[in-house]
Amino acid sequence: MSLVYTKNGLEKKSFSNGYTAVDAATRDGLSYERGSADYFMRDSRTALVNESRDFDRNNMIYESVVNRAVDNILGSNGFTLNVTTPSRYVNEYIEKELWADFALYPEMRGMHSWHEIESIVLRDLIVAGDVLANKARKQGKLQIIESERIQSPWNEKNVEQGVEMSSLGVPIRYWISQNPDTYYGGNYAKISAKDCIFVGNFMKRVSATRGIPALTSAFPNIHRINDILDSEAIAWQLLSRFAVSVTQKEAGGPDSEVDPLKSGTDGDVTSRIHDVDQGTIFWGEDGESINGITQDRPASNFSESIRMYLRLLGNPLGIPLELVLLDWSQTNYSSARASLEQAYLAFERWQQLMIRQFHTRVYKWKVGEWMAKGLIPNGKEYLRHEWITPPFPWVDPEKEANAWGVRLDRNLTTLTEAQKSLNIDPDDQAKTAVADMVRAINSAASVKKQTGVEVPWQYFSGTDIGKTQLAVIDNDSNSNDTSEKEEPDEGKEDE
Repeated sequence: MSLVYTKNGLEKKSFSNGYTAVDAATRDGLSYERGSADYFMRDSRTALVNESRDFDRNNMIYESVVNRAVDNILGSNGFTLNVTTPSRYVNEYIEKELWADFALYPEMRGMHSWHEIESIVLRDLIVAGDVLANKARKQGKLQIIESERIQSPWNEKNVEQGVEMSSLGVPIRYWISQNPDTYYGGNYAKISAKDCIFVGNFMKRVSATRGIPALTSAFPNIHRINDILDSEAIAWQLLSRFAVSVTQKEAGGPDSEVDPLKSGTDGDVTSRIHDVDQGTIFWGEDGESINGITQDRPASNFSESIRMYLRLLGNPLGIPLELVLLDWSQTNYSSARASLEQAYLAFERWQQLMIRQFHTRVYKWKVGEWMAKGLIPNGKEYLRHEWITPPFPWVDPEKEANAWGVRLDRNLTTLTEAQKSLNIDPDDQAKTAVADMVRAINSAASVKKQTGVEVPWQYFSGTDIGKTQLAVIDNDSNSNDTSEKEEPDEGKEDE
């Protein structure tokens, strides 16, 4: 609420909502620009990317937020490829042979695995806003081009920040700086858009040709956190230099005379302090008192202030404070699960962006090559596949397992969906389950053959044994046990 003069005198008015907020801003001399996303990025994007890169290099809090995002979006092993063509043989051949061979070293330099390339692309997507993958068809590998290298002179016609476009705004070519160090100026290589996979974080506006760092809106808070930490550290350093204070009533001011008997040659008071082996002696004058300075750092609200700023810092990525600090000591199961569910809504959005813009495009490119070489049959049906994303984290494994069990019992989900939620390939799981079951049955049969005792095969597979089956086994065991049968009386004559 604010006090304003009206025709009726001084009145209270609210400027927090709607059109009145604009009126108030106009009276205060504030104005807001309008324009396309590209319009705002032309002057600011380079500085934003440079600042974000610097944070990622030198700011451990910023780096930890990005690390948590990458770890939770990709998981420990990245997305799992599940080929779903009509042929089981083709599925296995692509997954176990063709794709596995490509994924070993998919980039031209031969320095990174597929999972490492996944992490690099996602990290650049968050830190720099976009990244380019050049399909080097001759080598059959990817060339990853960092965001800063996609640039062009400012006065090039139909070229927007390194992206040459048609009259409809469709990318035609990407301009790549050939300066290996600063990524600025020099000669430019022009790569056809058909040979590239451009991955951009431009989900906010359709007028964006380039992406911007995902944490741009949090940059002011990063600077504030640095200021808080620096000021607290300086306060510690200053406070550590003072152990005691000496006070005196009606002490002399700056122009008071110095007693030469109790001062050093330079006019200081060092001669009033004597260091001995057992301690320090201070010789005070009448009316002087000595008081210890309390080492009360950090400040009383320091921890809460930092926690609040860190909580705000992860908001653009949907990351709760507990994930940033890796500390769940101040929350309970319900709160932790609610925070994680909200976080994973944001993570799923990034997962779908990666699958749509990067994973699927790379896979279809490689399948097209394999078809052209005659390694797999031609046809759209042989492009069918899916990417299984990392599972939602289980805060309490027992409760989560019971919840999935209830869903299965109520027919609210399928076993396949339950397995995918744990990043398990259903086909691989089925084969492994069959192999384990056969091995367990053979083991149980071997025990019976050697001892004559029937043992449930579930013992050897780690699965539960039903109560009915246990009762049947127990009954069979008792019926076969002759150790307590009554022996005939040898002293009694037969009649």
